[in-house]
Amino acid sequence: MPVDYKIVADKRLVIVRYYGHLKLEEIIAARQKGASDPDFDPTYNIIDDISEVDSSDINYEMIQRVSAQSVAEKGVRRALIVKTDLQRGMAKIYKVLSESVGHHFEIFEDYKAGMDWVMGSGDE
Repeated sequence: MPVDYKIVADKRLVIVRYYGHLKLEEIIAARQKGASDPDFDPTYNIIDDISEVDSSDINYEMIQRVSAQSVAEKGVRRALIVKTDLQRGMAKIYKVLSESVGHHFEIFEDYKAGMDWVMGSGDE
């Protein structure tokens, strides 16, 4: 599966990494697995690292579906880590749609900057 996650309870953080060709079914399966993890807390901040995604068959409607069905509570900070124009485009759509349902997103090319922001030390 080109999606994996790590829960860092002492930092109240979930790190999700995506690889290769990204499919909607894999995102949904990883989200369900993470949400059922006993260490998962929907108030934890999230880093979505899509910097290793090289292709995707995900379209606007699919991104809309994923953003509307978040397992995170409103107000959670989410940093999206990108490297390419494809990733940035997907992230911008996801950001706009997710913010419309109450999530706080920022897009970063630098992992450390994303981590600093999501942990609150890189406030706007």
